[in-house]
Amino acid sequence: MMNILWVTNLPMPEYNNLMNQKVSPFGSWLVNTADILSNMNDIKLSIAFPVKDKVETEDVTKGAKVDYYPFSSIKLMGKMKNKDKNRLKYILNKVKPDLVHIHGSEFRHTFEFAQICKLNNIKSVISIQGLVSTYSNHMKSNLPNKIYYGKTVRDFIRGDSVFNREKQFAQRGQFEKRAIKLSGNVIGRTTWDKAAIKEFSEEIKYYHNNENLRSAFYKSKWDLKKIQRQRIFISQASYSIKGFHYMIEALTILKRKYKNIEVIVSGNNIIKDDNLRDYVRHTKYARYLINLIKTNKLENNVQFVGVLQADEIIKEFLKSNVYVCPSSIENSPNSLGEAMMLGVPSVASYVGGIPYMIEHNKEGFLYQHDAPYMLAYYIDKVLSNDSIAIEFSEQAQKRAKINHDVEKNIQELLSIYKKLL
Repeated sequence: MMNILWVTNLPMPEYNNLMNQKVSPFGSWLVNTADILSNMNDIKLSIAFPVKDKVETEDVTKGAKVDYYPFSSIKLMGKMKNKDKNRLKYILNKVKPDLVHIHGSEFRHTFEFAQICKLNNIKSVISIQGLVSTYSNHMKSNLPNKIYYGKTVRDFIRGDSVFNREKQFAQRGQFEKRAIKLSGNVIGRTTWDKAAIKEFSEEIKYYHNNENLRSAFYKSKWDLKKIQRQRIFISQASYSIKGFHYMIEALTILKRKYKNIEVIVSGNNIIKDDNLRDYVRHTKYARYLINLIKTNKLENNVQFVGVLQADEIIKEFLKSNVYVCPSSIENSPNSLGEAMMLGVPSVASYVGGIPYMIEHNKEGFLYQHDAPYMLAYYIDKVLSNDSIAIEFSEQAQKRAKINHDVEKNIQELLSIYKKLL
């Protein structure tokens, strides 16, 4: 029997339901794997995660197969409160795990758990999502200096300008590097994250394990006959690394040929501009996007559809002519994996770990991230040539079924656990 403690950044849906809380659509790729592991006879799985509320030292919520241990969110900077550190120690003493598997390297709690595990000779391993220590170098994304350094009232109050966010990523990156070195073990998915980890230290042990997607994405298939023509889907646009300003520049070029082209964006509508309240809430980056859209008369070509649950985002994927990932840096974005699993023709920037997910000109198109004219060129190739779209759809789905093979990935994860123990 392996006694495993997961540390995640968000609670599992079962916990939300037990506590009568709304289920978050984020981080849900972990749910599939957690369900499978918790139903194995030789695995005991417990899960710890941060919450905004105050947590009593001995709080635990028992699910059908999993014990859930919330802990109070830990501020990035400053000394950690003793009661919060005692809560983490209590969780480890209560669970008595053989192994602590921490999902996500960029959080303060990752460092704190890694440190306590090291001091108590408990084995730990950290799964890499992104690497903020490296991401921080890509935050500017060719933005003008007045946008990069500029601040709105909101940016000033929340310390959330592009420049400040870059500094925050760099600060989190210091904890990230320390946590990874303390653990000495990481699980990654791409040559990019492996190279970045080796730059931290050659002594860190690296294990490869692809992630499983949300179960709903294995059940549907994109069909060219059922799409809305000239419809582009993007999964995120909230801050500069996601590269939405490049997409707007590409859209300006595409509109010369496709008057009714439409870009659909999931996530919070950061460019909503209906009243004074919206205006006050804008970041400097959001105002830059608004200005680009208005200057190029794209108001009717961009639509934000809000934060979506899995079934809703699948509907958006399946209606779209092409999925675009215009980020200036990524490791292996789950949204691209989901698009490929559904068979949605994809155009993505050649950055980070993306080239290790999708092959250019076979499973999709890759382009230089800061060349929006190339992005426009490849989107046009998909929109104007159905044979390319169909070929990419079929080949991408084949690749995704290998990358996100549930049984294979579970067996690899179990093998990693056994090696670590």
